[in-house]
Amino acid sequence: MYSNDFREKVLYVYEKNKSLRKTAALLGVSYKFVQTLMKRWKTENTLAPMPHKGGNPKKIQDIHIPFLTSMIDDENDLSLEEMCGRLYEKFNLKIAPSTLCETLARLKISRKKTFRDPAADSKENTIKTVNYLASLIEADKKNFIFIDETGCCLNMSKKLQDQKRGRELFQKDLPEKQRG
Repeated sequence: MYSNDFREKVLYVYEKNKSLRKTAALLGVSYKFVQTLMKRWKTENTLAPMPHKGGNPKKIQDIHIPFLTSMIDDENDLSLEEMCGRLYEKFNLKIAPSTLCETLARLKISRKKTFRDPAADSKENTIKTVNYLASLIEADKKNFIFIDETGCCLNMSKKLQDQKRGRELFQKDLPEKQRG
């Protein structure tokens, strides 16, 4: 889509040359663009682009969102296929799991969890971290070995795996047998 300034420039060049082909060649645009723009100028006296005509409407509408969010809040361990089945049962809405996944992303609902230990921000751990970082400054860098470790909790139950984006999973949220 071209800016309004550029469209005015096309009009100016066309009025000087009176040739659609020369105008298109001089400005590096298609002949059809110049032709359509000049036709719109003559009939509607405007250079503004045509409004967007819409495209296909979203299958999951605003009326479905409250049901979807409450379903995820109540049973956050449902698979995408199971959620699609529930939407079909409730609203007779047949959608693909990929459509549901895109909708969840648009709503900023993540099905991934982050585990955060509340003790990590304690004063004691902060002091330990500062002391450790100070010892790294004094250490011989030749002896360093860098290992990429991604934190994970392999014994986390499925119920705790699906949370809204931005919600951290704290130690207190874990069942007694899973607490470290």
